[in-house]
Amino acid sequence: MPAAYPLEARAKGYGAMLGFGRAGAIAAPLITAWAVARTDAQTLYNITNIGLIISLMCAVALVVVMRSRTTADGRPQGSRVAGSVGAAAVS
Repeated sequence: MPAAYPLEARAKGYGAMLGFGRAGAIAAPLITAWAVARTDAQTLYNITNIGLIISLMCAVALVVVMRSRTTADGRPQGSRVAGSVGAAAVS
């Protein structure tokens, strides 16, 4: 990975990740308190389920797309064969 992304880019990405995480940690209790005060438990349950169903559909779609990709010789993308570049040497 270090060859693909320079140190400065990785540091900025890590800083952005921490910032978004902290903003979410601050906003989540505020949004939850607002939602609980405005709606009933069944509505909150249904809203949560909608998010979970969308996440499940995205995960399944990702698995389907990744399994359908193949290399030029017909092997699944990312599979390794002994002796290929990047495979661990056996002594």
